Amino acid sequence: MSVKNKFIIFSLLALVFDQAIKYYFYTHPDRVGVFGYYLNQNFSWSLPVSNIIVIFLTIPMLLALIYWRAYLSGPLLAWCLVGAGAVSNLLDRLWRGGVVDYIHLPGGGIINLADLMILGGMVWVLLSSYASQTNKPIN
Repeated sequence: MSVKNKFIIFSLLALVFDQAIKYYFYTHPDRVGVFGYYLNQNFSWSLPVSNIIVIFLTIPMLLALIYWRAYLSGPLLAWCLVGAGAVSNLLDRLWRGGVVDYIHLPGGGIINLADLMILGGMVWVLLSSYASQTNKPIN
């Protein structure tokens, strides 16, 4: 099995794991410590953007990511995690009318594993892009 296929399988397993956790909290909404159900019907950071608009923006962005992957810089696993996280949150929006968040942060805010996959993947891409540019002059 190629490394590319292993990355894709790992990302799909992370997506399934996130969906399983979301299903659990969707069906058991009681909060226990930092974990508990919250349906975010807005955009990231609870920005007031309609769920329908987010769906219609996410689908073409995912298709563009798949199409342009060969031209993007950054590790394949990082992009696979970004895509898997975006698909997981998109599935929530389609099935449940919003994103199921379940990790309550101490300073406020509620996130899920898919959010962490997107954030982690993008940080990885940015850091790897910066690392590859360190020996080039800035114009």
